[in-house]
Amino acid sequence: MVDVELPTVEIIIGPDGDQMFFIGQYEIDKPKQLAVAVGEIVAFSESGLGGKRYVFTASQVAHVQNMQVADRPCWIGWIGAKFFRMNAECEPKMAGNWFDGFQQGSVFEAESLEVAQDWLNKQCRLSGTDNDLYYMDYGPTAVDVD
Repeated sequence: MVDVELPTVEIIIGPDGDQMFFIGQYEIDKPKQLAVAVGEIVAFSESGLGGKRYVFTASQVAHVQNMQVADRPCWIGWIGAKFFRMNAECEPKMAGNWFDGFQQGSVFEAESLEVAQDWLNKQCRLSGTDNDLYYMDYGPTAVDVD
């Protein structure tokens, strides 16, 4: 089990009575349940604000009712893929976020923990947050989902 606070899908009823789904401040499509779970991943959302895709564990979508069941889309990865969560002890001191797309607890895939951490480090380098005062002690780390 991973010891990271996970973002939960929030449901808001719109003025016309339709349900809207959010991860933090970002509106997403209603999550779909995977026909076959991939590790802890049981659901996904095809698109959110800016075209982002999301995957979810059971606890993140337990309250979402009547999800459509769907086959695993190819972007989730191959069966047996290694999934990692983005984790950071705090936000950077000198910027609003570690890099564009960093979201505490969101899941991504990589070949190994080393490759996952290298990817996070590269994103921080490209964003210029790798020289932030908090980077070395509190910056983003990859946490194995399994």
